[in-house]
Amino acid sequence: MTGIGLPGDIRVLVVDKNDGNLQTLNGMFSELRIFAVAAAGLESACATFDQADRANQPFTLVFFDADIPGPTSRVLIDRIRSSAGAAAPGFIAVTTSAEVSAVEDLRELGVRGFLRNPVTTADLMAVLGAASGSQSLERLSIFSGQSCSPLLEIEPIPEHRAQRILLASGSPARRRLPAQWLERRGHSVALASSGWEVVEILARERFDIALLDGESPDLDLVETVAGIRAQDRSDAFNTPVIALYAAAADRQRYLSAGVNACLHKEAKAAELFDLIEKPPIILVTSTEIVFDFTLFDGDSEFMAEVVNLFLETCPQLMSAIDDACARGDAG
Repeated sequence: MTGIGLPGDIRVLVVDKNDGNLQTLNGMFSELRIFAVAAAGLESACATFDQADRANQPFTLVFFDADIPGPTSRVLIDRIRSSAGAAAPGFIAVTTSAEVSAVEDLRELGVRGFLRNPVTTADLMAVLGAASGSQSLERLSIFSGQSCSPLLEIEPIPEHRAQRILLASGSPARRRLPAQWLERRGHSVALASSGWEVVEILARERFDIALLDGESPDLDLVETVAGIRAQDRSDAFNTPVIALYAAAADRQRYLSAGVNACLHKEAKAAELFDLIEKPPIILVTSTEIVFDFTLFDGDSEFMAEVVNLFLETCPQLMSAIDDACARGDAG
């Protein structure tokens, strides 16, 4: 399974004459569970691409070193496009140059994605996440040629709405992208790598939300949730838990285990924000109930008005419920 925000059918061809760069990128793709093949140079890349095409297993993306001297980039793109025809892959240039002219030259060749060397896992995940739902990055226009880095517009939320989130996954790569999204949004993020670490952290610190990767082999989500709910402190016991899942059966299993909500592992940033920033007013995790003050956006007067209204009407409502129960009228 790939990480959150990433489609599961990406096939990548990595082209670079530097063995160290090839090993680094291939290691990142392996950690993200993305299928990738390394090619050391132009001829090897073209032969590898043609072989995959004949086997009806075409590459979705081509990551190539744009800093190799000479016309290699142009020749590589032209030959692969000629071979693939209408099913040409998306091209991502990896470069150390920040020159606008260099980027524009690559854009003229049809390159729409740029990564600056040295490439980080977060940068790589951002580019791959942008490809979600598209066969080719050439059909996307969300990259900034000025900075040679992927551009994902995330509007920060007001400071009083920021939440403290514990994000847990056994894979560093699978933690990086959601953590980056959340931090750019304005939230505070702490990281954990295993279930026992989550329970240990929540035993001594308070978090607004725990976001747990149900696909992580180092984190048994059902056992972790049981450990959270067994905490003595009520704020730890009632910590809202969101599970990242892949299969529908897992989703139901996690909900039965006591998580508050589930989010598919291929969810976009907007879906993640919508879930954690618009919780229900009452979070029920057991017989205890927690009132969610963040719903009022820091407006204490409005909150007091709503609370007073509830206190005024509650006796009449409870009386009406009692009368209905006595009549056997549950409707």
